[in-house]
Amino acid sequence: VRHEVIARPGAISDGQGDYAQETGQALLAWMNTHTNYDFFSQNANLKMTQAAIPDFGAGAMENWGLLTYREAYLLYTQQHTNSYFKQLIAYILSHEIAHMWFGNLVTNDWWDVLWLNEGFARYYQYFLTAAVVDMGLATRFITEQVHTSLLSDSSDHPHPLTNPGVGSPASVSAMFSTITYNKGAAVIRMTEHLLGSDVHRQGLRNYLREKDFSTVKPIDLFNNLDLAGRSAGAFNAYGTEFNFVDYYKSWTEQPGHPVLQVTINHRTGQMTIYQRRFNINTGYSRENTKYIIPITFTSAPNIDFTNTKPSYILTKAVTVIDRNAYGDHWTILNVQQTGF
Repeated sequence: VRHEVIARPGAISDGQGDYAQETGQALLAWMNTHTNYDFFSQNANLKMTQAAIPDFGAGAMENWGLLTYREAYLLYTQQHTNSYFKQLIAYILSHEIAHMWFGNLVTNDWWDVLWLNEGFARYYQYFLTAAVVDMGLATRFITEQVHTSLLSDSSDHPHPLTNPGVGSPASVSAMFSTITYNKGAAVIRMTEHLLGSDVHRQGLRNYLREKDFSTVKPIDLFNNLDLAGRSAGAFNAYGTEFNFVDYYKSWTEQPGHPVLQVTINHRTGQMTIYQRRFNINTGYSRENTKYIIPITFTSAPNIDFTNTKPSYILTKAVTVIDRNAYGDHWTILNVQQTGF
């Protein structure tokens, strides 16, 4: 048996592991295809065992091939498990299965870049689950991950995703934060829309193949995504001044996030966009932080809320762009809130 659920004998005989067995197999198969790196090819002796532990302090743990869970996070019965916990089981399974690639096959080289593990696991927690089980998780990602990370990231002193000050046990523990998990996942999602899903997937496949069974730094991820993007022409519309690695560094090496102010000249159709770092206490931060921001928008004459490929990249404090529409029409930026 290559995939199995183990638990107390009574729980298994009652069929409480059946949902996790069926769902886990489907999630694992999807990740095998998505990464083009079969889990069982990682080692000839690998199995995928999901273990429900009666007394387990952590919620779940991604041990390579032996994933451990609290019973409530793995066992399910239609009579006694409510819909919330059924969903919870599916996306915790997704989170831990994703770690078989992002965390185990490739591992962050130090705790200061923990987002390379946990950001990806949180990202797949939603989008892997959404690909296999229809629970509306892709939509919930915005409120549960993007909005919560915006709040944490707007304080006076949030830590950046890549945090070189990590050294002591206390500072390591502090990295298991909303920023690392939620913002990490949100920035990954923003980057997927910048590149396009197919190009992003190819870059991740290259990254996993190049760095399998080794430790990684963010630049390893950036370079593989950059190469995939340039090979596919994903950056052609953004001009020669756009640098993908600088884009990713602006979101991972700097704390905080921007708020954009937009003014529209309805006669010329031009939009002037100003960026400033946001602070929840004062409105604007005193820090002169600049981000490289993918810009998506749609306007009343040409309504399109499906295209989330950025039209422009904002690299300066102030930029003027053409919205390709004249007259007194509304314009909405950040389509589907794919930007952070």
